[in-house]
Amino acid sequence: MGHVIVALIFGVVVLLICRSITLWYFKLDKIERHLGEMVLQLKLMNGTTESFDHKPRTFVEGLRKGMQ
Repeated sequence: MGHVIVALIFGVVVLLICRSITLWYFKLDKIERHLGEMVLQLKLMNGTTESFDHKPRTFVEGLRKGMQ
């Protein structure tokens, strides 16, 4: 009986850790998108003409567009 309780507690802890990692990843992705859009806006403010059809989805993509 004690082994079952330990296994259940371990399972709950693993699920909570996975949940927190997943939520952290989506929060990080949202931050990267926001930073990518800001890089594009700064580039446009510096006088570079570029279409608004494609906005960078991640921070790295925004940096690549900004460095071109």
